[in-house]
Amino acid sequence: MEQVLLVVLGLSFGVFTAGGVFTTVIVVALIPRFAARFHTAYKIEFYEEWIVAGAIAGGIFGVYSHLWTTSAWDERSTVMRWTGVAAVIIWGFFTGMFVGCLALAIEEMLGGIPVFARRVHLRKGLGIIILSIALAKLAGSLYYFYFQLYDGL
Repeated sequence: MEQVLLVVLGLSFGVFTAGGVFTTVIVVALIPRFAARFHTAYKIEFYEEWIVAGAIAGGIFGVYSHLWTTSAWDERSTVMRWTGVAAVIIWGFFTGMFVGCLALAIEEMLGGIPVFARRVHLRKGLGIIILSIALAKLAGSLYYFYFQLYDGL
């Protein structure tokens, strides 16, 4: 029963997290901006499909990360070891691109906070709301690292 609960919670949290990331990408219109920037609007569906495929691959690699570390390749041949190193370099390159694009998207969303505050007639307390969000993120990070919820790699 405990395993079933963990599977349900893991899938639920994964869906919520993926929904948040994709919502950010959609709200900021990141894909159409890239397509317009590179004059490839006719390939927008191609971009969308590859973003979903990348998210699925990232999820699989994240769950099975112990199989993709270079230490797992040490017992094997030199070719396998260099293949693992190349895979880590490629993974790092694409992860860096994703984090950079996501940071730009979040920055654009932060520009929408004052617009939202005006529309809901929020005159006071915006600073407190933003500070509360930052403190909640800090508390979550401290909890995460204090109880060593990471896999320790």
